[in-house]
Amino acid sequence: FRVTGVEPREATVNRIQAGDYDKTREAWSSLSKEAKDLIRRLLVVDEAQRMMSDEALRHPWVEINHSGVLVPATRELKPVRSSPRGPAPLLRRDPKEPDVILDPEGAKALLRLFWRFARLDPLQQLLLVVCAQ
Repeated sequence: FRVTGVEPREATVNRIQAGDYDKTREAWSSLSKEAKDLIRRLLVVDEAQRMMSDEALRHPWVEINHSGVLVPATRELKPVRSSPRGPAPLLRRDPKEPDVILDPEGAKALLRLFWRFARLDPLQQLLLVVCAQ
């Protein structure tokens, strides 16, 4: 607490709730026009006015600049076992065991996806997290 009794982060929390973010930092000024547009449209406080995830994935910044980065991770997923009903799920349930078990091949595919996510730049990671929510 400060001498005034006001928590130091209160101003930051208020700015976040108001959708007021700092556009004077070097990181912001170095972004492309398309990246800035995407961020502005994702950081809208009113959920009804905020860009939807499907719109974000079709945004020019994602499609033009990063379509080759976001898609390949899913191309590496292969079914664990063949089935006429389609690919097997990553998780399987053993009737004798109540817990859900991660199939070994599914675990490998999941680790590959985590590894690819970790290699994305922070803005791409943020975009994926926002879209997932």
